[in-house]
Amino acid sequence: MRFIYVVIRLRSDLKMKPKQRKTAAYISAGVVSLTALFFSVQYNYLLFHIIAEFLSIFFTFAIAALLWNTRNIIRSRLYTIIGFSFITVGSIDFIHTLAYYGMNIFIGYDQNLPTQLWIIARTLQVTIVFFAILSQNTNSPLYKVVPVLPVAAVVAVVAAFLRVFPDCYIAGKGLTPFKISMEYFIIAVSIATMILQYRRKNILSRKMHLMIQLFLLVTVLSELSFTLYVDVYGLLNMLGHYLKGIAFFVLYITFFQLGFAEPYNLIFRNLQGTEALLKETHHRIRNNLSSIISILNYQSASVESEELKLALYDASSRVTSAGLIYSNLFTSEDESTIVPRNYFSELFEHTLSIYNITDRLKYSLFIPEETIPPKLLSTLGLMVNEWLTNSIKHAFSGTARGEIKLQLFRSDRVFTMVYADNGSGFTENFSEKSGFGLELVKVLTDQLQGKLSMDNRQGTRYTLRFSQE
Repeated sequence: MRFIYVVIRLRSDLKMKPKQRKTAAYISAGVVSLTALFFSVQYNYLLFHIIAEFLSIFFTFAIAALLWNTRNIIRSRLYTIIGFSFITVGSIDFIHTLAYYGMNIFIGYDQNLPTQLWIIARTLQVTIVFFAILSQNTNSPLYKVVPVLPVAAVVAVVAAFLRVFPDCYIAGKGLTPFKISMEYFIIAVSIATMILQYRRKNILSRKMHLMIQLFLLVTVLSELSFTLYVDVYGLLNMLGHYLKGIAFFVLYITFFQLGFAEPYNLIFRNLQGTEALLKETHHRIRNNLSSIISILNYQSASVESEELKLALYDASSRVTSAGLIYSNLFTSEDESTIVPRNYFSELFEHTLSIYNITDRLKYSLFIPEETIPPKLLSTLGLMVNEWLTNSIKHAFSGTARGEIKLQLFRSDRVFTMVYADNGSGFTENFSEKSGFGLELVKVLTDQLQGKLSMDNRQGTRYTLRFSQE
């Protein structure tokens, strides 16, 4: 029983939060990989080199695939440049592994070829990261140079196989001055990238900034070890490969965990920010339209001409129909749709109050409690506004009382909207009417690719039918 208690207690103590479990998983994977490398080098150095290189190649291609395929989701020059170029880096490292001394795949070449390929790959790697950091959130024209770098690296690989690339290793003598100077160049570029990244640390999250700095630091230590070795199977060469594997493992964690999983949180935060910006835009448009309506109403109250007063009323009601859309969008939980019943109710109330006939003109709405897109509702609102103002001015002139009914229903993809009043109706033929309001209704009907009919036998009745997906 005591044993069971101890086991349960240990399991409860080992309970970790999700982030702690991920950290533990990464550490465990790293420890297992390093242990495998340690035992492989005890057995055969060539086996160690294959495992070490294939691990870093796997990380390189994984990073490239992730960043390239998510370039349109997480729009970042850093991601695009590294994603595009690391495919070439991984490919050259793969050829370097096949060309390593003792593999006997490329006949007629000695230790010089894999050393040349190493220098080409590392030079491309650090240069790409430098340009990626330099081009992040800037309009630097150097960004256009980036596609040239992988091409130049491929040309250098061909030159190495053609034996026209500068020697990097001479059997029996060791590293050449060119190889050592290139290693120091790689170290210098890495340090310059660290400084540049530090100055632009606010561009990335704090965690990503620190992880990239760690990647660059381990790269520097790796390249330092490669400036000192004499034997391609020696201790310093082994240390350099250990450090290279650690560097790419750090970069892998950086972009997969911090650059992929966590950016989804960033995307959601950006969406929330966009939603707030959209609501603020709706709010400002609504306020501006309210100011225009107030000006028109003030102007209509100050003019004596009845004809001009009615024209200002018409303009005010048209602006109102648009303004109510933004008012409903601002208060709606879903900015993509609006409940039409609420919108038309506000439209009727506001228009009747403009003409000051609320007490003698009643309205009824037969509209289901469903939502439709704002663009469609705006079009329908303008049409109803024209019909309503025409009813006020012509069907119920003077002191006449009346009633207006509005119906909107849908059958599959076909919408039907019916507007009817019990007023005096038109005496002219509907098709011959040429006023601005009815011309606007005809234009809007054409936009909807719908059919509009009118019946004035008992009041005025408009029927609009159109299809929507």
